Amino acid sequence: MKKKQVHHSGSQILRQKAEEKLQKLIPKVSFSGSDADILKRNHELEVYQIELEIQNEELIQATEQAKSNAEKYIELYNNAPAGYLTLSEEGKILELNFYSAKLLGKERLKLINNMFSFFVSRDSKTVFNEFLRNIFANRSHESCEVKLYSGESKLTSHVYLTGHIIEFDKHCHITMVNITERMQAEEELRNRMVELTNAYNQLQKYIFDNEELRQFTYISSHQLQQPLRTIKNFIGILEEDYRALFDDKAIRYLDTIKESTSRMNSLILALSQYSRLGLKKKLQTVDCNALLNNVIADLDSMIKSSGTSIEVTSMPVLNAYEDEIRQVFQNLIENAVKFQRNNNKPKIQIRSENFENRWQFSVSDNGIGIHPDHFDKIFDIFQRLHKNEDQYLGSGIGLAFCKKIIEMHQGKIWVESNKNEDVTFYFTSGKSNNMKKSLRCIMLVDDDPNDNYYHTREIKKANPSIEVIEKQTGLEALEYLETNKENMELIPDLIALDINMPVMDGWQFLKEYSIMEKEFQDSVVIIMLSTSGDPDDIEKAMKYSCVSDFITKPLTREKVTNIAEKYFS
Repeated sequence: MKKKQVHHSGSQILRQKAEEKLQKLIPKVSFSGSDADILKRNHELEVYQIELEIQNEELIQATEQAKSNAEKYIELYNNAPAGYLTLSEEGKILELNFYSAKLLGKERLKLINNMFSFFVSRDSKTVFNEFLRNIFANRSHESCEVKLYSGESKLTSHVYLTGHIIEFDKHCHITMVNITERMQAEEELRNRMVELTNAYNQLQKYIFDNEELRQFTYISSHQLQQPLRTIKNFIGILEEDYRALFDDKAIRYLDTIKESTSRMNSLILALSQYSRLGLKKKLQTVDCNALLNNVIADLDSMIKSSGTSIEVTSMPVLNAYEDEIRQVFQNLIENAVKFQRNNNKPKIQIRSENFENRWQFSVSDNGIGIHPDHFDKIFDIFQRLHKNEDQYLGSGIGLAFCKKIIEMHQGKIWVESNKNEDVTFYFTSGKSNNMKKSLRCIMLVDDDPNDNYYHTREIKKANPSIEVIEKQTGLEALEYLETNKENMELIPDLIALDINMPVMDGWQFLKEYSIMEKEFQDSVVIIMLSTSGDPDDIEKAMKYSCVSDFITKPLTREKVTNIAEKYFS
């Protein structure tokens, strides 16, 4: 009988193992004739038997391994930190793990063959039924949020369900995630919104008394900001941890809360800014040409959409409060665009003239006009001439801002208009001094070497030609200035001064620095640096006439560029 050749490598290995094992059991003997042929066949049978034994051993091992793997899978399935269920098309529970049983509040075995909908709250049943129906009808992945009643205790939990059907399977597999904490966070957000609304309503009671307004807006910047920060923090948590689980409705709710919080924050900040206008501000050189260009650029969308044309004559350079003057121009331009007749394209003219060493500005428009009886009233806070808020949006605080800002500059603001024709707002302000020389050297005074390294890197990124001098304490900085004050080439143009330092902190430095010659002080710009940006620190710093500004860390290249443009030529 001719032996069939075996090509499969696994069969060859198995044959080799069997031969080796048989050789150990029966020594090889040589025969001849018919006996040899019989023995050869017996040998083949014995080899085949040994092959079967080897295959049986391997099968036993594979079975044990499969059993072990199955036990591990079952262990993982049963003890997973999320719920896993298998439901029939009718919604009957066919299989579930321990976490699912925990959420449903019953023993696992007692839940088998129960209807899952039995545990779904009445107000969630429609959502769940639609979810299950879509899975089987479309054989697609579906998701929904439902509220569950857990067992006899009737405790409520909120869960997020995702379901799908494996190919050729008749049942759907459900993943169930407990989102009760998220729902509690949303409830906390709603409560905070109520608190904030109540606080805002209280604010309205005090807005007509200036002293009470100052006190209350100070409180608003602290106590009202606390629930606002809580809302923002919880929104951040929801977006970071759960947004992927949200349906469109939940995302819309979240975005509405964000928008409302932002509007409330804007109003609180506006009131706070109004009460603090002029407090501890520093006059600086302001190029009104550049300032107006920036304002018009910021309002580009409004200007283009309304078809507004703006004509600006040459503007002066003022010694003024830059942010506040910017706000005056922005408010007046926005009003000129806003208060227009239907289908009328706004035309705005902005002019400046020098009268007796003072600058007079005018902003004219072709709008709806203002009755003379209202010329004084429009500058009062929260006074609106137009009750139709849908037609003319606004809070009634813009012109009140303008009046207070112009008075800060020892100027006046007034309006001239015909009843139903164009309006011209006038205001006056003083002239300015020249800016300081170019920024060539900055002294960093900070005990944190990491901050100094980062700040130096950012300064060089902003302008590689700027020299940087690093000092670790206020005392080191003061000694350097005292040593080199006779040689102004070695004196920095800008000192970036940290507040908290050993040996001599920023406050002690300012006390000693204030004693130095005024001519020397006038040549150096001092910027205070702080990690916290505490309003009390800002107020304290701006009491020193030598301090120009207060900036929160880090000192970025953008901030360096802004400082250079703001204080240096």
